[in-house]
Amino acid sequence: MISAIEAVKAINDVRNSEVTVAAMASDAGYKGAYSFEDLETLVSELPYLMKQNGPMFVSIKVIHTEHAGEPFIGSTKNAMGKLSKSISGD
Repeated sequence: MISAIEAVKAINDVRNSEVTVAAMASDAGYKGAYSFEDLETLVSELPYLMKQNGPMFVSIKVIHTEHAGEPFIGSTKNAMGKLSKSISGD
């Protein structure tokens, strides 16, 4: 059991750190956890990511409000398959 002082210190450490979804995925045991905030970096790293063994977690932060479209709720399995085929040239 931790002391009250240790608990307060741990809470302050969390408040002072930047928690990312990719970091949480890594802590949860994903082999690879990546985060992208710009298209150029994502495009340049995508071939490398597609060759990695999973499980993998990729967080993509998109800010493009002018062309946002409707929110998508559902499975991305088919979209990821199409993306993988287009990248590999199949």
